[in-house]
Amino acid sequence: MFKYIGYHYEKNFAMNMMVLLQLVLAQLIIIATVSMGTYYIRDYISFRDYLNSEGLYMEVDTFSEKHVPFQYTEEIESKLTKCHVIANHMATLHLSDGFATYDPFFLSYDKEAIDHYKPELKSGKWLSEYSFDKNNPVYHVVVSSNVMSLAPGTILTAYSLTDEEFKLEIVGTLKKDATIWGHTMGGRFIYDDYRKMFHELGVLDEYTFTIIMNQDEIKAGNELLPEGKGIQSIIDGDVLIRFDNDITDDEVDANKKILREYGEYSGMEDISKIREETKKVLLDKVKLYIPLVILLLTMTFISTISGSIIFLKRMLSRYAIFSMCGMSVKKMILLNVMNSFVVAVFSSLIAFILALIEEKNKLVGTAMEVTGYEVTAVVIIGLFYCLIAAIVPIIMLNREPPRELLLQNKE
Repeated sequence: MFKYIGYHYEKNFAMNMMVLLQLVLAQLIIIATVSMGTYYIRDYISFRDYLNSEGLYMEVDTFSEKHVPFQYTEEIESKLTKCHVIANHMATLHLSDGFATYDPFFLSYDKEAIDHYKPELKSGKWLSEYSFDKNNPVYHVVVSSNVMSLAPGTILTAYSLTDEEFKLEIVGTLKKDATIWGHTMGGRFIYDDYRKMFHELGVLDEYTFTIIMNQDEIKAGNELLPEGKGIQSIIDGDVLIRFDNDITDDEVDANKKILREYGEYSGMEDISKIREETKKVLLDKVKLYIPLVILLLTMTFISTISGSIIFLKRMLSRYAIFSMCGMSVKKMILLNVMNSFVVAVFSSLIAFILALIEEKNKLVGTAMEVTGYEVTAVVIIGLFYCLIAAIVPIIMLNREPPRELLLQNKE
């Protein structure tokens, strides 16, 4: 059988190449389409358990009690009823004199934020991969790569307001245009939907760089030091509050009162408002791109199916000979499917290679990337093509006897 497949493929190399190129085009369109969709909703998906629930979104300057700022998420969460909280923190540190030219911004995520959201990395690993060693108190950080060539493994020296020295190990660097949860000194863009929670590093960050820390590591390190000698951090920036399903209206009102009592903030709104605005934005994107995508895919599918039928028509005389020599229709169909499978595999590999090149170098400037979603879509396209390769010969080979096929399709 494999000998026949090799012969089959070699004798129809030009036709196979034509079909292969059509499949590559279809798969690239699918990869671009899926990537575009995931690009717009990826950040939303990261926090979907919060954004799809009832709760509050806040832009917080600080939470404090008797003028003492809260350092950790659980301090405000413990005062609320039937709530779960994810919060941004700002750490008050400065780097050694070698970095005096730059203005670093120290952003700190609590554990739940780290587990929920992973920004795009240029190199290294995300903070969730590391834990704090109290016997070797080094803080793991991820940094932006806009203004400095900082690589994983680099050790930075930072100082607190009391000039205590701390070692920070870079474990990852962000892509130049990465999106982070929360905001930096670069500023924020004004949106009504989920995008208000995120900041895309770029032009606004040209003269600064962001250092993201693990708030749990800060807490663990502070426990090793005398009070007031550790890293000072406060809840600052974006805060998401998710209500439990069984929360009552009175409990919601009481929680809002507590947040107003302890918080200094520039905004508080129901998550439902963000959710509704997000639906409008995504629907607008769908209306803009889907018709074009459907048109391109339809044209590509028609040409791919046509190519498959033309290819089979050219092969009918050979199939007739195989049949007269004793080969069953099932084996001939299998032969055609296996030939199509080889074409589908090669086209998928080429499409993935081209997509990876575009993802890395942005040659065309698309949001193309290769993740599990894109792989699944390409596999579906390949299986669809193999299905066509099975259905068409079943119809054509069973319609007329081998002798008639041989007379009608002389080579």
